[in-house]
Amino acid sequence: MFFARLGGDEFAIFLASPPDQGHIEDLATQLLDSLNNPIQIEATEVFVTASIGIVHAEGQYQSPQELLRDADTAMYEAKTQYQGGGYVFFDEYMHTAARNRLQLEVELRRDIEALLQGTRSSFFLTYQPIVALETGELTGFEVLLRWAHSQKGNVLPDDFIAVLEETGLILPLGDWVLETACRQLQEWRLAYPQAEDLTISINVSGKQFLQPNWASKIESLLNQSQLPPSSLRLEVTESVLIASVAAVSDCFDTLKSLGILISLDDFGTGYSSLSYLQDFPVDHLKIDRSFIAELGQGENSIVQAVINLSHNLGMQAVAEGVENVEQLRQLLDLGCDFCQGYFLAKPLLPQAATAMIASPRHFDHAGLWHRDIAASKGVADQK
Repeated sequence: MFFARLGGDEFAIFLASPPDQGHIEDLATQLLDSLNNPIQIEATEVFVTASIGIVHAEGQYQSPQELLRDADTAMYEAKTQYQGGGYVFFDEYMHTAARNRLQLEVELRRDIEALLQGTRSSFFLTYQPIVALETGELTGFEVLLRWAHSQKGNVLPDDFIAVLEETGLILPLGDWVLETACRQLQEWRLAYPQAEDLTISINVSGKQFLQPNWASKIESLLNQSQLPPSSLRLEVTESVLIASVAAVSDCFDTLKSLGILISLDDFGTGYSSLSYLQDFPVDHLKIDRSFIAELGQGENSIVQAVINLSHNLGMQAVAEGVENVEQLRQLLDLGCDFCQGYFLAKPLLPQAATAMIASPRHFDHAGLWHRDIAASKGVADQK
């Protein structure tokens, strides 16, 4: 057995005559168990976890570098699967996935650079209507980013947003989304009197919140587009609030002092502690679509609890993922404030969203919605 430090906090163990896989698993478990014991540094106890990637050095490897590459790939897979420490054996799927991810990053960088230089735009925005349940009136749109890949067609956000986050590419692209959406809303406000009170909801990454002077950048953007701060609703997830409480709290306070609205997205799917709701000035709780899907199947207790919680805290509740009339009726009965989803309208391209603003539609309290605009050629794919 050989042991070496590769650099930083990465180490390698080489077994010259490895035993069977069961023995290797036992060794990995022993290593993890040995790190469970706290390390005493003066008066402080420090806990350490480890992620272990394991690869069999079989005949397909031509160099030690290839062997270490695959062990490293398996280690990062272990980090993803077991955040508190664990081990993973390398397989060919991981190599393919890593290669595909790298290719995706290269293509994203290329298309973002072209976008920012104005030579080509592979990214576009769609706008999903948000409706007031009490009146059936259009109150705004959620802005959704789409990527038109040159070969794969429209790539789903779930397949590329994580790469944007990991590489930091979310920062320049996020700025473009904000600028484009604000410019679009101002165009609507100038063209249609009924658009004066519309809002736009934009999903914001934790990396954006943690940028120095990001709130000031938002203020400058609103001034340039001549939009009132209350027309902008920034959507964040619970993980953003927890990631760096002090920095996020300062940014929140500045944004709220400007009059910008904050929505907590996918509420109920993250952290069990609700204490942060008292610490952050949130305006809206967005009920995750997984809970809305249970409506109509005899389960509405969670949705009712979230609606009650939001109202008790002086917030408003927004239901996303409304798919049918029964869900719509129950949300109305439960006192939900706003909703969005396929039953109302799919995410729309700007032309179709403009048509909706020009001819506002309403639904009656029986849950009927005039959905002819959703069948137009401007409909885009769902979030």
